[in-house]
Amino acid sequence: MSDHAVLVGELGLNGRTRTVHGIIGKLLADRDLGIELFFVPASSQAQAKLVPHIKIIPISSLKQLYEHLTGIQTVPMIITRAGDRPPSKK
Repeated sequence: MSDHAVLVGELGLNGRTRTVHGIIGKLLADRDLGIELFFVPASSQAQAKLVPHIKIIPISSLKQLYEHLTGIQTVPMIITRAGDRPPSKK
C-alpha cells in the first residue's frame, strides 16, 4: 500500500460509511498534492471514479476498512485512467 493515502468520508454511529457530497473537489485537491490512493465510501464510488489518475478503494463500513488494512479481506482497488464515465441514462 502507498505511504500516502487519504480516507475521505463520514462514518455513521452504526459503523457504516456515508455518502460524501463534493467528493470530486476533495479528491482533485488531494491529487494535486500528490495523493494517489483514496479510501472512499462505497456509495460515493461512482462520483470518485470521475476523477482521473487516482486509485480508489470503496469501503462500506469501519469493519471492512479494518479487515482490508489487516489483510483479513482485501477490497479490490479501482484505478481510474482519464476518468471513467458512468453509463448514460436513456
